[in-house]
Amino acid sequence: MVHWIRLPIALSPDQPYDINGVWTGSTSIVNGIPIIIYTGITDTHKQVQCQARPTNISDPTLTNWTKSALNPLITDPDGRDPATGFLDNQNNYYLIYGYGTEDLGGQAVLFTSKDFLNWTYLHPLHSNHNGQFWECPDIFSLPNHIVLKASLLGHDFWTIGYIDPIKLIFIPINHDLGEFIQLIDYGTFYASKTFYDPINKQQVIVGWAPEDDNQGEQRGWQGLLTLPRAIFLSDDGLELRTRPIEELKTLRDPNSHRQYQDITLGIEIPFQLIPDINGNQIEVLINWQFPINQVEI
Repeated sequence: MVHWIRLPIALSPDQPYDINGVWTGSTSIVNGIPIIIYTGITDTHKQVQCQARPTNISDPTLTNWTKSALNPLITDPDGRDPATGFLDNQNNYYLIYGYGTEDLGGQAVLFTSKDFLNWTYLHPLHSNHNGQFWECPDIFSLPNHIVLKASLLGHDFWTIGYIDPIKLIFIPINHDLGEFIQLIDYGTFYASKTFYDPINKQQVIVGWAPEDDNQGEQRGWQGLLTLPRAIFLSDDGLELRTRPIEELKTLRDPNSHRQYQDITLGIEIPFQLIPDINGNQIEVLINWQFPINQVEI
């Protein structure tokens, strides 16, 4: 998850149902086969949900993908950004994506299927009026709890709760999506996606960090992905926590490592502590200690 090889574009907008854009989607493993469900923007600018499968499942890089002849699989509600599908103990698949209406506000709408091809709309899994439209919703399990996240109001939010097994709705147990004490990241971080890492048995999140300019066409790209972080719960199970994945330690340069102890900061600003270290990415680990009689609140 740290060192990557560039491969050819997997999906391009070349069909009437996605000619105006192949937008956000997710990959689910169904009977051992990775299947992409993504949002296509049609020739009439409607948002529909489409599917693609590997052309050659034995290809280790899964370079080529074939779009389903049944596309678009879902045409209503007119939402976007399907999440990874999940399965119940009755072999029913479920899928959510983002949507919004004036009466219910932002929503994660819920669908079900027996074969991951033919989908039936059920109802909003969860909704509130903290945003008119939710993007990139995601739902996943952490020990003893279900986490629902969504992108709205220019940020990514999370909430912890459970799914009512009868009504099939998500019920928060603490705070809700859109409350600013529930931010995943306080910086430039949006439209994040999560996935389960079976090797390290952890949920991993990666976000999108857009630039604040309009130079994308000249550069040839716009926006970048954040470093992957592992997701876990606080000791009381009521707060979401993240930390950099362990593999990021392979980026450390031992030749530039410096360690300082008992540093007293002067009053001049800026101060220079490490004069011989340069770079556009520097990792700093700091343990602050403030004498109680010198702390002003």
